[in-house]
Amino acid sequence: MIKRWYTTQDFSHLAKRHCAVTLAMNVSELYAINQGYEGITWFKLIHRHIKNGPVLFLKRKLRQAPFNLKVKRVKNDEDIKRSLDQQNVVALLQRRSLFNWHWVLAIDYTDDELIIVDNWHTRPQKFNPKGNIKLCYLFSFVINKEA
Repeated sequence: MIKRWYTTQDFSHLAKRHCAVTLAMNVSELYAINQGYEGITWFKLIHRHIKNGPVLFLKRKLRQAPFNLKVKRVKNDEDIKRSLDQQNVVALLQRRSLFNWHWVLAIDYTDDELIIVDNWHTRPQKFNPKGNIKLCYLFSFVINKEA
């Protein structure tokens, strides 16, 4: 597993509202699909493809080059856990309020919490999907390296 995850702060001088791009950076690092690029150079290539947020249709963009990832929609908490059990990661769109959305990456779970990469911290965080912050399942999806 990655020791230090990318954060939005790492690239705040290059873009705004870029949690989707940062999520893609972390996925590409996890699956080693960064094609030899690193850091700022890879961020700029991804940013040209995904752009600044809000990004609702991230799933479609991750299916295309330069990623070519296999993605599939999740419908509920059980889909998320089943996918994590199969060693996949899950991109989740969090909704804090009508105009406050944020992409995070679920990498594991406990009985009642998801372990997520929230793109704000270099280490994974705990997230309670039953708490105040809601998940938008319509746009959430499983990411698998095998295309």
